[in-house]
Amino acid sequence: MTWHEARTYCRSKYTDLASARNVSENKDIRSVVTDSNWIGLHRDTWAYWSNQRPRTFTNWDESQPNEIRQAENSCAAVSTSAGTWWDVDCNTKNHFICEKVYSRKKQTFKLKFRSEADMNDAAAQQQLLEQLHAQLEKHGLSDFKLRWTQKDGQTFHKEPKKKKSEGSCG
Repeated sequence: MTWHEARTYCRSKYTDLASARNVSENKDIRSVVTDSNWIGLHRDTWAYWSNQRPRTFTNWDESQPNEIRQAENSCAAVSTSAGTWWDVDCNTKNHFICEKVYSRKKQTFKLKFRSEADMNDAAAQQQLLEQLHAQLEKHGLSDFKLRWTQKDGQTFHKEPKKKKSEGSCG
């Protein structure tokens, strides 16, 4: 598959394309591949894996990455011969390796936002959920649930404005 097709497949079936955060993980990837394989690195300055984790480790082959290729067409593949990474045109069809996260930790986030809309209106709530869902997926998150919680019988409430405390000189 192309790099983008492989990433879509991995995200739908597993977690994402594999990432190598250190020498050990790079060796693990190399040990299970038999050909050149896509990994989850795309040239957006090569700074982040496709799962949005910062890239802190590299194993580029000599003279790689290819600085001549346009950024939107540059994706990383791991070579089985040396376990080094190559800058390859993203539209090339390669094998790929997915990773799966087994231990899922529940995370809860509180969001604060301002809106002129009546957020007690069910249609406005649904529209906001859809927008949040789209943004999370755009940033690589695919396995999540969004829901409203209520406090004192209300889903949304205005927080009282905090009074600015007056400074004093000592």
